[in-house]
Amino acid sequence: MRCRYLYHNTNDTIHPFRLKTYHKPQLCCNTLENYIDQTKLELSSLQVRDFRDNLTSVERRSISSLYNDKSIIIKKSDKSNNVVITDKKNYLSEAYRQLDSPHYIKLQSFDFANLRYNLNNYIIGMHRRGALDKTTFDYLLKSNQQNYGPGHMHVLPKIHKLDPMVLNKITNNFDSIGIITHPGRPIISQIGTVTESIGRVVDSQLVSIVQSHSTYLKDTTDLILKLENLRPPSECLLCSFDISQMFTNCPIDEIMPAVKNAFDNFDKSQFKIKSLPTDDLIYLLESILRNNVFEFNNILWKQQIGAAIGAIPSP
Repeated sequence: MRCRYLYHNTNDTIHPFRLKTYHKPQLCCNTLENYIDQTKLELSSLQVRDFRDNLTSVERRSISSLYNDKSIIIKKSDKSNNVVITDKKNYLSEAYRQLDSPHYIKLQSFDFANLRYNLNNYIIGMHRRGALDKTTFDYLLKSNQQNYGPGHMHVLPKIHKLDPMVLNKITNNFDSIGIITHPGRPIISQIGTVTESIGRVVDSQLVSIVQSHSTYLKDTTDLILKLENLRPPSECLLCSFDISQMFTNCPIDEIMPAVKNAFDNFDKSQFKIKSLPTDDLIYLLESILRNNVFEFNNILWKQQIGAAIGAIPSP
């Protein structure tokens, strides 16, 4: 409220990569300060109700037992909000099945310090050339000082891919199901990695290009809305295609020229921050894709082909 009072006449657009300043505004007019004090006083006088658990003691113990059971993995299902409890052996088996491909290689070690050093030097050079504004530059440098380590992979169970016969048993005869196996979607989180902040900056430059395409679909709801507005002829046949592992099958050597061509031909006045030079954007993007190092089950892996699902700035 103090900030609104003090700075209401300024027209300052918030930079998407502005760091927190922890600025504490000075005291304002007496009217506002009295209002704040009275509000605090009233809030402090409210009677706090006793905590009442919305679960029974049996339910609470059951949840605690599941949480501490090291033989199972609890995950949210892919493409829904269902909770799936998987036997840990089956979970690891599916994950290693995904990793056992030319897309990934196992590493004994990786020099994260050297990667961070090289990226920081490149970022400093970009700022000196005027390719980065001061706010973005500060954000990248500070983030790279804090982030240091591999990404982390987990697998989301694709229960929507279950066999129809299994689904029928689940609905009608639960006791005869037996062991259920299901495929999984590998998700690689880059939170806390050297390339996380760079990925966010690159993503901010590419997202407008993606959204400008006539074929762009944000989500399922977006598809439904567009289909509702279509008026196809009665003889028209609607069909769809499912591409298996599309993002992880895209060769990096083919991704880079495609991105360069799209970036060069896009109106960059729509960007919220200063547009990066094309060569710098391509360098940063390639650094992200070629250094996608992550950990799974205490083992380091590196992705050789494609973009990781869930990583920045992957789809």
